[in-house]
Amino acid sequence: MNRSGLNPEYVRVISEISQFTGADFLNQLSQKLAGLIKAQYVYVVTLDSALENASVIAGYENGQQAKTINYPLENTPCQQLASHGSCAYNLNVQQCFPHDHHLVDMQVHSYIGKVLLDSLGQKIGLVSALYESEIPNPDWAHDVFDLFSVRVTAEVERHLHQLALTEQLLELEQRNREINLSSSILQCAHDGILIADQQQKIRSVNPAFETLFGLNQSQVIGQHLNTDMLELPPIIEEIKSASGELKQLETNIIGIYENDKDTASFFVKFYRDITEEQRSKAQLRYRSTHDEQTGLLRRQTFLRELEPVLEQLGRTGQCGAYIHFDIDNFKSINQFFGHQVADDVAKSFAFALKNHFEVEELICKSGADEISLFVQNKNQIEIADLIKEFREFVREEFSAPGFNGNITFSSGASLFPEDGDRSNTLQSNSALALQRAKSNGRNTQVFFDQQIKQSSERFQSIYKRLSEDGINQRIYPVYQAIVCLDSRKVMAFEALARWQGDEQSRINPQEFVEVCEHTGLIRDLGDKMFKDASEFLCRVRQELGYEHLCLSVNRSPAEILDRNDICKKWLEVLQRNQLNAQDIQIEITENLMINEPEHALRELKKLNQAGFALSIDDFGTGFSSLSYINRYPFSALKIDRSFVADIEHDESSLALVESIINIAKTFSLTTIAEGVETKEQADILQKLGCDKAQGFYFHRPMEADLFFSFLSKNPKIGI
Repeated sequence: MNRSGLNPEYVRVISEISQFTGADFLNQLSQKLAGLIKAQYVYVVTLDSALENASVIAGYENGQQAKTINYPLENTPCQQLASHGSCAYNLNVQQCFPHDHHLVDMQVHSYIGKVLLDSLGQKIGLVSALYESEIPNPDWAHDVFDLFSVRVTAEVERHLHQLALTEQLLELEQRNREINLSSSILQCAHDGILIADQQQKIRSVNPAFETLFGLNQSQVIGQHLNTDMLELPPIIEEIKSASGELKQLETNIIGIYENDKDTASFFVKFYRDITEEQRSKAQLRYRSTHDEQTGLLRRQTFLRELEPVLEQLGRTGQCGAYIHFDIDNFKSINQFFGHQVADDVAKSFAFALKNHFEVEELICKSGADEISLFVQNKNQIEIADLIKEFREFVREEFSAPGFNGNITFSSGASLFPEDGDRSNTLQSNSALALQRAKSNGRNTQVFFDQQIKQSSERFQSIYKRLSEDGINQRIYPVYQAIVCLDSRKVMAFEALARWQGDEQSRINPQEFVEVCEHTGLIRDLGDKMFKDASEFLCRVRQELGYEHLCLSVNRSPAEILDRNDICKKWLEVLQRNQLNAQDIQIEITENLMINEPEHALRELKKLNQAGFALSIDDFGTGFSSLSYINRYPFSALKIDRSFVADIEHDESSLALVESIINIAKTFSLTTIAEGVETKEQADILQKLGCDKAQGFYFHRPMEADLFFSFLSKNPKIGI
């Protein structure tokens, strides 16, 4: 064919595809074009404005319609085509573009194409053909591309225009949705919203604004909006609604700027009702500083607020007193009357204190049953009189809802400025004085003094040494024989705790046991003694053959009440030492039954059922000893050394011991007298019918090896 003529084949192809438009036209054209020029691949692509990326919008691939894909032009023949307008590579395209892996994958060896220019001469796309072999007739292919490029360009332009229109339409739809959404938000917003124009005239308000102020839109349209607070942080305003209710509103104003103008076209003011939020915050602040039950200050708040008062008193040379009150046996009130009544007792006690001492702010709840207060301009004598008067009031007139019993209280006081000039110091010293008051038998008042301070320092020193060195390093057991008063034979022995050290550095057992009881170390102490004593009894059984010699050990109420698995733990220790529960007698003080009687009963029954023999230690020194004998599973009671000491000379002590022994016999309990130091005491106890005894008259406590030697050489071992 002559390149200036019109081939009939062109006419036929044009006629066949003229009925198509858009992508259909371009896909049909790609197929027909591939047939005319004998190509395996024909693509129509669009270019981005930077001529860096292309998008296939139509094409033909070996009998199938091409997929629409995006690809970068770099290192491809399309990049060369986009730069030069047209190009052809016959059998060497892979060598010219070695980084285009698609050419290898598609087995393409030849390439021909033409750039598509729009009406403004801008490059908008490409049409290209790819061959798996050489181009049959390159000139013919160029003629076909030239002839069809005009129509292809028109379709590509139309395609791009449609895409642009579609994007604009989607953008308009999105804007419309946003406008509708904004309107819906404005109508549904919980915050009040007011909109004013450039002249600060109110144009509209939302329903929340109308509800908040009790006004309708017509009543505020056209009014002036003060914009002094424009763009400033939100402020809190108080307003009175139409109903007269006082509300707190958080408000702020913003400006709406259009077309980069310096002045706002509209002003929007927001009103957020924070009345409930502020009320809740105030309640939270109150609860964080005040006890909810009594309305009194919490301890930390009290101490913080006391500081400036102390500074003022110090500047003016005035005095004061920090007093710490504790309701005696408050746990028992909880147990017998219930938590609600106990709470009412504490609340009534606090109110009575406030009234009696005439304090409003400087009073706090410092514990479940403890109240602290600070009294100004009162000396020690005046404070003592006030406390005495209050004790009379509590004894005769105190009452609380649902409570029909009597209460007593203990109190400790520290004086300002002699006992401390800071709130924490006064609080600490009054607590020490209160602790001393409790130790003195409760229902009493103690003022802080140097003796209490020294005792506290001594306590802290012992605790520090126990904490640093450990119970295992500091404490060790000694053993004291328990004899039968009739035969004077050794029947058992008791493990007693001692402090490791020389004579000068040793600490009295009463001291370190008290420290352990108040710091929680008593559990470690009990475990240590039980383990060591059980191992010693095992040694005595195995090496000396004394199968009937029993061991007596003291265990703290805290160990029994606070550890649910204590019985299991003790049995495991005994099993490791080839012992049984029947080989052990557990000595327990009366405090166990006084503090938590029902819990104590449950735990003691478990121990008794496991086979342990139980005895009451220091019998007669507690609150109501006789009430325990019939109810609790005890098999023995130990008569306290304070009663034994005077039986030779004091008839009342003698009568008391005789009564204890007779009561024990009535309930089939074994009696063991402690602290027997003379032959006369031993003989009197034997005559009264006491079963066993221990004390210096018989045997002093001995360390393990010495006691083992004593047992091995002593013929008077009970069988």
